[in-house]
Amino acid sequence: MKNNQALQSLICGLKDGGLDLVTNFPGGQSYFVFNELGGSQISMNERVAFECAVGGSLAGRRSVVTLKGAGLNACADVFLHSVLSGVNAGLVVVLFDDIEAQSSPERQDSRPYIDVFGGLWLEPTSIGEAYGFGRDAFRWSEDLDVPVVIRITNQLLQLVGEFDRLPILKNKMLLMHNRDKYISHWKRRNDNLKVKNVKIKEFIEDYYKDYNFSFGSEVGIIKVGNCQREVEKYRGTHADELVVSTYPLPEKLIYNFAKGRKKLIVLEQGVNYAETKIRSLLNNKQEFVGDTGDECDNSKEWPVFVEWEKMFLALKSISPDFVVGDEGTFTDESTKTIEFCLSMGASVGVALCLSMAGVRYPFAVVGDASFAFSGKQTLDEVIHRKKNIGIIILDNGGAKSVGGMPIIGDIYDVGKMAKKVLNYNQTSLEQFQNLFKTMKEGNKSSILYVQKK
Repeated sequence: MKNNQALQSLICGLKDGGLDLVTNFPGGQSYFVFNELGGSQISMNERVAFECAVGGSLAGRRSVVTLKGAGLNACADVFLHSVLSGVNAGLVVVLFDDIEAQSSPERQDSRPYIDVFGGLWLEPTSIGEAYGFGRDAFRWSEDLDVPVVIRITNQLLQLVGEFDRLPILKNKMLLMHNRDKYISHWKRRNDNLKVKNVKIKEFIEDYYKDYNFSFGSEVGIIKVGNCQREVEKYRGTHADELVVSTYPLPEKLIYNFAKGRKKLIVLEQGVNYAETKIRSLLNNKQEFVGDTGDECDNSKEWPVFVEWEKMFLALKSISPDFVVGDEGTFTDESTKTIEFCLSMGASVGVALCLSMAGVRYPFAVVGDASFAFSGKQTLDEVIHRKKNIGIIILDNGGAKSVGGMPIIGDIYDVGKMAKKVLNYNQTSLEQFQNLFKTMKEGNKSSILYVQKK
């Protein structure tokens, strides 16, 4: 990954744009960018990472938060409200939409978030544009008073090329004290948002003012973002091409490009987000073909996890009432003991509600990073509701899926909750079986830490 030219160009752009502060919770390639930008400590979860970046912006420091698409879900409340309330110093979100599900359990397209409050999203289509967007995004964020999202999809990571570095842009922003801006009646904030989004649309149209396209064919290809493989599918088609790298889409440019053509081919990565917008803009006057990228089948490559097999075999042997896990490296484990998974850190909450719904003694299996991410904060509710669940924490010594990155917080500080610590290598199958049987028959909430040290 160190030689990835597209990400290196973006990283250089952010540095030359006057970067002061970077935050992250790992996912996809987000940690690589964070590390290369000088980040040293990941946050507890994406929400905290985003909140820290907002604080940096208020303090007058140009800030970046790097996330995976699923991570934007975890901090959606803070993200959306930051669009509404605005920024001080530039705030940039580097977002990895893992469309090919190379390190994700699902194929998520985050662009529908744009439809909630608007804002400015960028999707670089070349090495040079990745650098330029990184360098200019802070300034645009300050001018337009919104966080700017730079969306990265898998095909950008495959680009090669060169870029020229420009002088570093100086940050002139100071600590912001503006209560009237940030704390105001919803209608005033909503009216301000409308004004900002009009300004953003004007900015978009101006960005493309010098774009020249040809008109030698009745067929037009509109390429939104990085679609190299999809372009190859239509290489033999006699067609003119329009390349778009911003959201909102440049409506005037697209309308003029489409005028007089019989057929439009819209290429993008994810869902048919841009195609739907363009269809609405043109009122279906043309024949449309949409291509949202290959849905890669990684099922044969998905690793079956065996590292904790002895423990899972023991848990399965006692016929547990229900076993919930998290999306993570151990979810698809060899014994098929885990029956359900939702998202990172959700297993404790799901197990709690299973108990509330009448399941006698459900087990939650959670990694240490996932427990710190959100599972730990559910413990107070488990105790308050007086429900009984068994929690098994796999102590990986850090976030295993990103190479053992240290996590924040003490996962062993769980108050009055009963707990026991075992060394995996020093515990036999029979000992695990007896322990799980005791937990189930005792029917009291407790935590088992399984270490590999």
